[in-house]
Amino acid sequence: MHPNELSRLLIDQAPDAVIYADREGIIREWNPAAVAMFGFTSEEAVGRSLDIIVPERFREAHWRWLRASFQRRAYEVQRTGLANSVCSQGRLHDLCGANLRHDSR
Repeated sequence: MHPNELSRLLIDQAPDAVIYADREGIIREWNPAAVAMFGFTSEEAVGRSLDIIVPERFREAHWRWLRASFQRRAYEVQRTGLANSVCSQGRLHDLCGANLRHDSR
């Protein structure tokens, strides 16, 4: 099995939502668990801004944090407790956030 095929299988079969966005916040990956969680199909989500899942009142803080993270070239995500996100029907979901730590060291 080619590594790309294995990666695709792992992402598609993950029980958790896997969403990858580029530096501009454009969604590039959206797995079936993300469809179930947020209600947007992959066709609806890929190519659109992360704003589709970030409630309007949190967007400014979200983008400020994201820009700062990229400027530091290190990502520190700590357990954040409950965060809100929007599903395709406009309802808020409570999500438990966890941060990923990646340093360029």
